[in-house]
Amino acid sequence: MNQLYEEVPETISRLANLQWILLCTNNFSGGIPRDFGKYSPSLSDVCFSDNSFTGELPRDLCSGFALRYLAINGNDFTGPLPDCLKNCSGLTRVRQDSNQFTADMSAFGVYPNLDFISLSNNQFVGNLTAQWGRAYKSHEFEDRCNDLTGKIPDEMGNLWKLLSLNLSNNHLAGDIAISLGNLSKLKEKKRNKIKYQKRRNGFGCCLARNSTR
Repeated sequence: MNQLYEEVPETISRLANLQWILLCTNNFSGGIPRDFGKYSPSLSDVCFSDNSFTGELPRDLCSGFALRYLAINGNDFTGPLPDCLKNCSGLTRVRQDSNQFTADMSAFGVYPNLDFISLSNNQFVGNLTAQWGRAYKSHEFEDRCNDLTGKIPDEMGNLWKLLSLNLSNNHLAGDIAISLGNLSKLKEKKRNKIKYQKRRNGFGCCLARNSTR
């Protein structure tokens, strides 16, 4: 582990051939330069995890729509998400957990190659829409401890590769989608006011502390 600190310099935004950047697990602080990603159309892998970054993500972070890996968890990012994120259909792994994002879930697009996503411990609002049912390759879907409302869409039952689904500690309501019964790889299905605990086999589903009945 390194212990790099201070802020990321503005000059990093001018790297036209930049394809990946890994600054995870350091002591960086401040905001990401405003134009980061704007002049790097081939940027595919971004890791800013476990630092002390603040502020909003750059609006052109993924303007080249080449982004596949985005890990920005464990910071103090705030505000909405960049509009370009909706069009990054090649995303395979996303970690935005443990920040202070206030975006609506409509900020996300359709990600048919998505394998893992964690949006937990933020302030995301809105509904889980039917488009999430098109992330057919997903193995883990984590969206706990946010302010989600509405029902769990029936289309979530299309994610037949899911090993873990955690939507606990939101404001979801209504009936459990019958289609979730199709997710045969979820070895445990848990309801009511219980804590999610990962069992030895590593599979599970938690919908705890919602209004779902």
